[in-house]
Amino acid sequence: MPFALTSIHLEEALKKPGCPICRLSEEAVQRTADGFLYENTMNPDWRKPIMASHGFCPTHTKLMVAVEMSSSGPVLGINYIYEQLARQVADEMEEHRSGWKKFTSKFTRSGKPKDPAPCPLCAFQLQTEENLLDGLFEELNAESSIFRDAYTQSDGLCYVHLMQGVFLFAQTYPKALSFLVPLTQERLRTRSTEMKEYIRKHDWHYRDEVKTEAEQSAWKRTLTFFTGLPEDMFIHKIEKR
Repeated sequence: MPFALTSIHLEEALKKPGCPICRLSEEAVQRTADGFLYENTMNPDWRKPIMASHGFCPTHTKLMVAVEMSSSGPVLGINYIYEQLARQVADEMEEHRSGWKKFTSKFTRSGKPKDPAPCPLCAFQLQTEENLLDGLFEELNAESSIFRDAYTQSDGLCYVHLMQGVFLFAQTYPKALSFLVPLTQERLRTRSTEMKEYIRKHDWHYRDEVKTEAEQSAWKRTLTFFTGLPEDMFIHKIEKR
């Protein structure tokens, strides 16, 4: 049986738009980032995996900066981490100045660096996702579970997390799979039909036919499935660098 707190968090997340695993794992990553910046920036053991991965991935670098700036203002934690990393990389280059072939062995044929250790927050997020999926699949494995009703009324899992859950827990929780797959197929086929109607009614010959609300929003619900994002995230605004 999953931890009671995990079940509570999953049940609450199912009431909100978007993929519940995306939402909960991102919230967990943000809490971890906040805790690291607040308590462990100066801890060399905590910084080791960050040095090994040459920092955080772009997404989690932005998150770390946003978390620190929103909570404390001065970006001291980022400075501590990346001062050490900048010095480390400069020293690595110095060590190999006389033998660049050895240094560039760290790069692929395309000229890109070979993958270092994974971003620590990415690794944490992946483990969190697996734990949450384990809890959700276990709850859905019970045929009388209130989670089945909650899931049916929710946006459900995104494609990535559905496939991740199927890969990890198909044998452990077969009844959950028997519930999830047909429900997902039905939703996708319904949305496909609605989008076809939306396209057809934009044809000049059928322009007078009224488009239903479901037909007009089917594309958003489909994008939610493929991305995990809530429908209200799909807007005209383009984020620039």
